[in-house]
Amino acid sequence: MVRRGRFSLAVLAASVVLAAIAAPSWADTITTADRSWTGAKIQWIQDGLVRFTAANRAQEAVPVLKVDLLQVDLREDLNRAEQLRRQGKVAEAIEAYEAALRQESRPDLGGFIRYRLMGLYDRTGQLDRAVEMYLDLVRQPDFHAVVKDWRPQNVGQTKPKVRAAAVAALAEGLRQIRTGLASEYVRQLREHIEAKANEPAGQSEATTSTGPAAGESGRDPAMNLAGRARPWLDGGQYGKVLDLAGEVLAQAQPPREMLEDALLLRGAALWYRAKDRQTLLQSGWALARLLVEFPGSRHVPECQYYLGLVHQRLGLNDQARQLLDLARQAPVATDGVRQRAQKAYLDLVVEPRR
Repeated sequence: MVRRGRFSLAVLAASVVLAAIAAPSWADTITTADRSWTGAKIQWIQDGLVRFTAANRAQEAVPVLKVDLLQVDLREDLNRAEQLRRQGKVAEAIEAYEAALRQESRPDLGGFIRYRLMGLYDRTGQLDRAVEMYLDLVRQPDFHAVVKDWRPQNVGQTKPKVRAAAVAALAEGLRQIRTGLASEYVRQLREHIEAKANEPAGQSEATTSTGPAAGESGRDPAMNLAGRARPWLDGGQYGKVLDLAGEVLAQAQPPREMLEDALLLRGAALWYRAKDRQTLLQSGWALARLLVEFPGSRHVPECQYYLGLVHQRLGLNDQARQLLDLARQAPVATDGVRQRAQKAYLDLVVEPRR
């Protein structure tokens, strides 16, 4: 393999000659459900987006999740795999993707191939191999947006040994991924698989209850979720809060408002329940995900408050003070959150610094 920055003069000269006699290097194609760009040039897959230069030299970006067909110059196996997948030839597509992955030197295109394989392994009941691809991707920040909420199909019908292997791989992944949002995504997937495996036979995965939103037409599901869980949180019934939040977090695409509520409720309940550092970190990861993914959420001040408390218990008092200060001064904070943040902030300010 020729490494970047170490091209020989011969390779450089050959590339110049080829560029002079060959067609222009605009041979990539990106296709979504409603549009196609031909004669494009893919620059990089970053932040869950395929970034490319269109034939008219305009800079474009398309979410990986919306790409229906990707054709890349000089990537014959990948291009053939994409065509086979569109034709529904799953077994042949898997074989072609695997061949493409063995040869791929670009990390971003390797990630795209793993994303495709994850979906195809899932469709064919190879949950353990799908999880292997997922774990490779969730470690890459550029693919967080692509796989963070991935949920496999028909878990209950997967062979028990395969399912157990998938859960074991996720557990090992949690041991290896010690910090950050990636750990929260892995934990949520593991809990989803374990929960689906324990469902009564015949229960449809598509009709799983979403908690308080079920059967309550005409009302805001997010407010139903928060309204139902708040008394449990205040009354110390943290297990019920976590179960309710877990139902939402196990969905592939929950409504945004419900996801915001679920992340806050999970973070808060774990903070109250925490008796060790690992549980505190899990609380912090759920709250951090809320702040990162939904910076405009109405829950931001309360999230900052609880995240400040997490940092305090971890012994990170400077960071705790900053977060609590933001919460107590937030214009949109409720009176209750503002008062609690004010008290916690003052307790930290007057506490002797070590």
